[in-house]
Amino acid sequence: MATLLTTTALVFALVANTALCYNFLQGFGQHVSRRLDKLSCIAPVDGVRLSFHEDGEPVDYSGKAGDRVELMCEVYGAPQATIHWTFDGRPIENTPVVGSEQERLLNVDMRVIGSSTTKSVLVIDCLDRSRVGKYGCHADNNCATPIAAYAAVTIEAQQETPSTHVCKPKGVKYPPKITMWTDLRLERPEASVQLFCRASASPPAEITWYIAADDESQAEMPIVDDKSHV
Repeated sequence: MATLLTTTALVFALVANTALCYNFLQGFGQHVSRRLDKLSCIAPVDGVRLSFHEDGEPVDYSGKAGDRVELMCEVYGAPQATIHWTFDGRPIENTPVVGSEQERLLNVDMRVIGSSTTKSVLVIDCLDRSRVGKYGCHADNNCATPIAAYAAVTIEAQQETPSTHVCKPKGVKYPPKITMWTDLRLERPEASVQLFCRASASPPAEITWYIAADDESQAEMPIVDDKSHV
């Protein structure tokens, strides 16, 4: 009988602890959710904005098989916008959706300006029929409604017949290309700022940031990597 009572008490204790643990995790999850909601959009002092710059949308391209094609995209955002690309509605490899969560976390209790210009370039090294289609430039800043602009890439009619030019398969290794970057940023002196620089490379590229000297020497000084650079 004593053993039964002890076992029963232990079961009740485990159930009670489980309930306490569940309630704690549920409360913690709600706290994290509220925190993330607060971070999802920090409205700048001049209001939220997101738009393509004049001549900032990618333009249609019609060329010859084997051409090297560059599609440019330029976006103004407040707060800062990120850019990713799609091909016929599908996300393109090496153009991940990236955000400025670190900056929003550091500036969570501060009124910021957040005005910036983000640029991105999508490079088609060798145009062939498999790369003909509709390319989309998508911009988002977690505050405004996301926007998108599209460009059609085609091969000229006289080139529709089989071409003698054959695109070589991309090798396992290829040199770095900077694909997205912050072109302009305006912010308060006391605020934290995150600048974008994304590169595509195999093996992955090592990115080093530099800051220009304040004198007329035009010298550039490397910024010490303190793991805050992304």
